[in-house]
Order: sequence, then structure tokens, then C-alpha cells
Amino acid sequence: MDRPEFIPAVIDGMTSGSWASVAGIAWTLYDHALTLGDEVNYVWTKPPGWGTLLFFLIRYFGLASQLSRFVQDVQSYTTVTAIAKIGHISPGLRPGPVNWVVLCQFALFYLVEIALQMRIYAIYMRSRRLALFNAALFTAEIGTMLYLWWLSGCRTETMNDAWGSYRSRPVTACAETSGFPWYWVPAAVFEIWLASLAVYKVIQRIPRETFKSEILSVVLKDSVLYFCMITVVLCIHLISSSIEPLYFQLGIHFVSAGLTVGGSRLILHLRRTYYRRLDVTLTLLQSVIVFRERTITSFWDVDS
Repeated sequence: MDRPEFIPAVIDGMTSGSWASVAGIAWTLYDHALTLGDEVNYVWTKPPGWGTLLFFLIRYFGLASQLSRFVQDVQSYTTVTAIAKIGHISPGLRPGPVNWVVLCQFALFYLVEIALQMRIYAIYMRSRRLALFNAALFTAEIGTMLYLWWLSGCRTETMNDAWGSYRSRPVTACAETSGFPWYWVPAAVFEIWLASLAVYKVIQRIPRETFKSEILSVVLKDSVLYFCMITVVLCIHLISSSIEPLYFQLGIHFVSAGLTVGGSRLILHLRRTYYRRLDVTLTLLQSVIVFRERTITSFWDVDS
């Protein structure tokens, strides 16, 4: 069987994706190193709770997802280069039946969005109506993303199945690399909605200068910064995919890294602010108690 002419372009795209994966992992590890002290002081040495679990999942499941994606990219690169050399598919050159790595990226995205919805719930004074509305949109987003991903062809197509279509159209084993990733559009829409809620609260409070609560200021500031960052990396992914489908991986790796870094910092900054204020409060209380004890002691000493 003749080797398709576009195979070198596919190899170039995979090579670029692998380097992007390395850059994303390096970004994540660098951020882990910068925040390791705060992680130990404000997460692992404090009482465990749902926030601890959410932080662990976002931080370390996100890193594991990136490493898995890198391994998959290397395997795909090895497979395609082998095909380019021998000109046909051997029985051993078969990718997995399901692209679990993409599902892991979806799960990471949903974990971060859960943390964001909890913050929106807090800054809107625990509005149940808004929380239920956001939960309904969140459920619709998950269903739509998974359905569009299912339609994209990334389910059970093997390399042998795809080889038959190589003569007619330039696709790889998974149609994820052969067209626009429409399944990320619902995610972008929901992110814009959550971002608008956070920005509205910021705009609402600026004229009145009601940022007296340090915790509230951190929640609003981090939320806006996260939305800006994730919007940039999502736009890079969508634009690069629409311009050149074979280079879609240039953006997706930075989306995963951005979710891991941004999501973990959302929780870490909030816990750091809370426990620092708590430590200051406890220190003040201890000072007041010591002062009162000394005053009472000196009073009785004078009387005696």
C-alpha cells in the first residue's frame, strides 16, 4: 500500500504537539515548585475537607493527565513514523479503542468549574436560584461536550479503519485532529457566563469601594485572572485548530496546563488568605488575654 503524501505533515504536527506538551508540563512543574511551600502550610497541615480533596484532584490529577497525554503523543508519533517507513499497518500498530486522555482533560475542566461555581455561589450571597441555574447550565455543558466529542469520531476507530480514508482525506486515527474541536465551544460559552458573573460583581463594587473584605477581594481578583488566562489558552487552541487542524495539539496542552495551574491557585490563594487572617486573629486574641491577665495580676499586687 502506498504511503500517503501528507504523512510528513502529520509527523510535523505531532512533533509540534509533543514539544507543546513538554512546555505545558514544564509550566505546571514550575508552578508546583513556586507554590509548594504554601501547599504544605495551607493544605496538608490544615484540617482536611472538600477543599483539600478538590485541590488534590485539580493539582495532581491535572499533572497526571498532562503526562498521560504526552505518553499518548509519543506513542502516536512512533506509530505514524513506523507507518511512514513501512508503508502499511502491521497488527502491532493499533492505538487504544477509546481516547481516555481526552476524557481525563474533560474531567479536569469540570473539576475547576466546580470550584468556580462554589466561588460564584459565595460572592452572590449563597443565592440558591443562581446556584441551581448554574448547575443546570453545567449539566447541559457536560452533556453537549460529550455528545459533540462522540460525534467527532474519537470513539473506537482503529488505525486500520482510518487508513482506508487516508487516500481520500487527510485524517489521523482520531478525527479529533482532523477538524475544528467543536466540543470545546460549550465549555467556552459556560466559562464566559461564569466570567461575566464575576466581572459584574467587580464592577458593582468598584464605585462603592467595598473591597474591605480581603477574602472577597482575593476571590474576585483570582476569578477574573483565571477567566482571562483560560480564555486566552482556549482561544489559542480553537484558532490554531481552525487554521491548521494538524496543529490542534499546540493549544490543547496549554489548556490542560492552564487548568491545572489556575485551578490549584484558585483554591491555594483562598486558603492562604483565610488562614493568615485566622492566625492574625488568634494572635490578637492571645495578646488581649495576656494583657488582661497581666492587668489583673498587677491590680491584685498593688492592693496587697
